[in-house]
Amino acid sequence: MSSPWQEITEEWRDFNKYDGGDTVLYQGAVYEARNYADQQQVPGELDSPWQELTDEWRNFNEYQAGETVWHNGQQFMAKWWTHNSEPGVGPAWDLVE
Repeated sequence: MSSPWQEITEEWRDFNKYDGGDTVLYQGAVYEARNYADQQQVPGELDSPWQELTDEWRNFNEYQAGETVWHNGQQFMAKWWTHNSEPGVGPAWDLVE
């Protein structure tokens, strides 16, 4: 049985539910829900609705065309929407010089 209560905290809780745009702290990083996040959808997992708010590339983040990230000391720009495509390896990225 689930509870109708939510804990009011900045920290992610596996029993809380989140709407798109909600932000949480999880293991020292800040995440934003891309859309509704049900209970136990852990930030930082490949199939979760969470986006880490960082300039560093993360395989679980989704990137739109034109967004830039840092990876292995280099900056890359997404050529199209991409997810789990590593900059410098996958075709979805251009090196920014």
